[in-house]
Amino acid sequence: MSLIGDGREAMRSMLDAPERFARIKDGDFAAAAIKLAKKQIIAGGQTKTDLIAIRDVLGPRTFESSLDTLTAFQAKQLAKRLVPSVTPETIASCNMALAFIRSALDGDDQPTGEAPTIEQPASDTLQAAEPSEPRVNKYLGRKAFRTGR
Repeated sequence: MSLIGDGREAMRSMLDAPERFARIKDGDFAAAAIKLAKKQIIAGGQTKTDLIAIRDVLGPRTFESSLDTLTAFQAKQLAKRLVPSVTPETIASCNMALAFIRSALDGDDQPTGEAPTIEQPASDTLQAAEPSEPRVNKYLGRKAFRTGR
């Protein structure tokens, strides 16, 4: 439950009377803006168009700062919301998920967080021998390797 009935009006009044709120620095307002932007970005139901509109309203600097404050879980969740077909390997870490989100918002149809693969030339002298049958671990399941007695 909020102690203030209308938070927007309270913020407007603080911004309209800077002489009364001289101790509140620009950095404090910026931190509040980033926190509120993050809240809006991770809110459910946001589509790609919504996020692009939020980025346009906030400006790229504030939007990027709010993206950088996302946790790994939040970044992965946002990436899955933007492109539901994304694989977990593509967004394995927070940085990979953020790169994926940025490329998805920049207009890539199929953004990838992976580095491009480089094909190696085939060599006649080096041929990988494929095993004919799978190897069996003879120690698997032996009592000596069990834990918990």
